[in-house]
Amino acid sequence: CESRNMALDLASAANKGEGRVCVQLSDDLSEVYLLEWEDEFSTPLLTWCKPNTQKDANERSGSATKHIITPVGGAQLLEAGMRAPQARLAGGYCNRNEGFAFRQPPWTYGHFI
Repeated sequence: CESRNMALDLASAANKGEGRVCVQLSDDLSEVYLLEWEDEFSTPLLTWCKPNTQKDANERSGSATKHIITPVGGAQLLEAGMRAPQARLAGGYCNRNEGFAFRQPPWTYGHFI
């Protein structure tokens, strides 16, 4: 859609030193939440370990703390997470299967678009 493409263009201008951060969330969200497993967000990504199986990922999601947040809070969290690596484009994992989400590291540079 036109607004999405404009946001991507603004974010991609960052390579030229003039871009802005872009956080995209769906306009039909019914809920937004952050799943936190143990000390996952304080663990460096280099030491993050992918669950061996989907069953392991499902168990990890079952024991996770679920923080219900507003869409604005979710966007703010993603924006804050982009500061350190100087990323310009972020989004959330759009799937009700929490176990699938736990097969990915908390922050990643792929699987967005």
